[in-house]
Amino acid sequence: MKLVVATKDGDTLPLCQRLLAEGHEVRAFQTSADFAQAWEGMVGKLKQEAEIEVFKPDLVINLETSMPGFSERLVAKGLKVLGGFKLHDQLEADRMGALEFAEEAGIKIPKTFPFMEARDAIRFLSSAKVRLCCKFNEDGGNKFLSFLGKSNTDVEHFIQQTYKPEEHKGMILQEFIEGPAELNVECWFSKGNLVWPMNGGMEQKRFLAGNMGPNTGCMSTITWPVSEDSLTPWTCGMMTKLKGLQYTGPLDMAFKIGKDHKCYFLEFTPRAGINAVFGLFDLLDEDLGKLLVAIENGSATTMALRPEYAFLLTVSVYPYPYEIPAVYVPGMEVQVDELKGRFHFAGVEKHNGKMFTAPGYPLVGYASAWDSVPGRAVRKATAIAEAVSVSGKQYRTDTEEPLKQLALFHSMGIRKEGWRHDRLAA
Repeated sequence: MKLVVATKDGDTLPLCQRLLAEGHEVRAFQTSADFAQAWEGMVGKLKQEAEIEVFKPDLVINLETSMPGFSERLVAKGLKVLGGFKLHDQLEADRMGALEFAEEAGIKIPKTFPFMEARDAIRFLSSAKVRLCCKFNEDGGNKFLSFLGKSNTDVEHFIQQTYKPEEHKGMILQEFIEGPAELNVECWFSKGNLVWPMNGGMEQKRFLAGNMGPNTGCMSTITWPVSEDSLTPWTCGMMTKLKGLQYTGPLDMAFKIGKDHKCYFLEFTPRAGINAVFGLFDLLDEDLGKLLVAIENGSATTMALRPEYAFLLTVSVYPYPYEIPAVYVPGMEVQVDELKGRFHFAGVEKHNGKMFTAPGYPLVGYASAWDSVPGRAVRKATAIAEAVSVSGKQYRTDTEEPLKQLALFHSMGIRKEGWRHDRLAA
């Protein structure tokens, strides 16, 4: 098949790795010039949008929400596109609208208050009796912005320094739910129909061990196919609404588990998660390209996921998560030899048969491993991260937390096929 992976900053470029290995004719289309060197020498690049039509792909894969209007333009030209439509963007960018959408479907949400003006949000914060977090609606061309301070005063300061109404187009203040963990449950849909199975996941969000440092997201991720008889926070009402919308593609719902062990919906991710999707597809025992085509055309009903756990570690070089040209020196050789698992390359390029860190974002890739026992998957992925050779390497080493949270999810009934509690950390 002829496939195009479309991306703004390169977040989904690692999909090319699997698709090329399956023998598909793959091209990448990337809109951000700042990260254009990523995957240079590893996949053919289309430089202009018009070149996509000339290539005549069977499918354009746009599992991002960062290129408004792109998918619609290609469909108007007669091309098949998976993801990235206005509906996907609205579910992520309209924070309050997404929460109301979920609440109408019978899903519990935290107390949430929308604002357009910074002064109104700050006035509300100054008199609030509960701890609140702040989430901006749109990213202003950069990254979606959320902030949870140690106090509401810190949140006020964040809004004063950061909020730009013309870029962010509103914000919400949301009650912070005290509780043991955050859970993600993702479904894939094909013209409104659920593609079985769902998958569960959790991530270590903060950059440094011990949950310190900036909230980068996805420093490690564990994912697993959810058993059909599991208890999940999704509702029949949500499925009905999505079927009516003919929703197609992935849709992740993030929940905070409160002290009452109830699940409170936080936000949608209607695109490929930063690295969770690569772990999910590492569990896939069928042709990924053909599956994505089937999802787009409405014929997919299942995906062949092995009943195992996939664990991924993000491997970067300093100054990640920041882009500081004076500190980041691209062109460092990356060596990945004889790995018992997989390494999904991200911000790298290839010259004369060797891999090097690419200009732009100092993200090397994702160490991925899988096993029927999650503790073994974690240890295998850690061994892969250790085996990657590159100057200035960084990754999280405190991998016990995901196993503890996984035990909690399973005890609540969110489990995989064949799961048994005594095998969890074996």
